Amino acid sequence: MPTYYYMVNGFSNARTGWIRTGASPYLDAIDYPANLIAANVAKKGDIGDFSFQDPGSEKDTESLTSVYLEIYANGDPDPDIGYAPCQLYIYDGSTWFNLGSVMPTSWAWYSKDVSSQIDTWSKVISALAYFSAIPLVLQVIRIDAARLKVNTVPAPAVPKIMMDGLVFVG
Repeated sequence: MPTYYYMVNGFSNARTGWIRTGASPYLDAIDYPANLIAANVAKKGDIGDFSFQDPGSEKDTESLTSVYLEIYANGDPDPDIGYAPCQLYIYDGSTWFNLGSVMPTSWAWYSKDVSSQIDTWSKVISALAYFSAIPLVLQVIRIDAARLKVNTVPAPAVPKIMMDGLVFVG
């Protein structure tokens, strides 16, 4: 079962509530502290919209089995109230979906299954993401990278029928 990773490759400035450090699109590689986005008590709300790399030829030969939106993130807690949640949203080309939240603590990949929203290659190509957080007091959320993780299987072979020297694909 091949797995493909499509990193962020664009930032639209549609939502700019967070701190942005470095060069746009900020989330295209794990390169902290050079490029990242962060939310704290002073800079919070929504950040996005982030687009992803286009699939290569795998879209012609592989079928999707599962898709995940992943962020490489960490957080600082407030001693009295703990860590802040980060809400994740995905766009499938026509509709935004609230995926729920993750609670970044130490640097790691945090993941949400988007297989029911991003279920075709055309939706992988059209996918956008944004993030939302309202940290309180001393809470901080940092995101250093984001990607779509796509698990696939080989697409079924298309049967070919030969009649009178002609090949019909159906």
